[in-house]
Amino acid sequence: MMLRYLLDTNVLSELNRARPDPHVTRWVEQLAPGDAALSTMTFGEIQKGIVQLQPGSKRTFLARWMEELLTQYRGRVLPVTVPVAKAWGKFEYDARRTGRALDVPDGLLLATAYVHKLVLVTRNERDCQERGVKILNPWNPP
Repeated sequence: MMLRYLLDTNVLSELNRARPDPHVTRWVEQLAPGDAALSTMTFGEIQKGIVQLQPGSKRTFLARWMEELLTQYRGRVLPVTVPVAKAWGKFEYDARRTGRALDVPDGLLLATAYVHKLVLVTRNERDCQERGVKILNPWNPP
């Protein structure tokens, strides 16, 4: 297994839509098993969305989906480690200095991709450019 990609939450969320973008679906379907990882921050973002919902079928569905992701990506969920935190600190400093602020989850995803030398798969290209991380936007195929 060779990790190549770190999937942003927006990619996973797109796949959960009633009519996901066909470019995103096609790109994810062509991944080899073990090619992609998730960040622990992704689970925080999903949990934030779950707890904001009233009890009901949507909330239950998302909670089950999150558990399925944990199973599907077992061994490929990358934590926020000290090296990741240090990279995030540099990205955060650079972002503030240049007026291109990042929110914390996006900054930590970017730092995780940087430390693990992974391509960050995201729709959020603008915030991630020129930070030393390769970006792939599956919404815009080559």
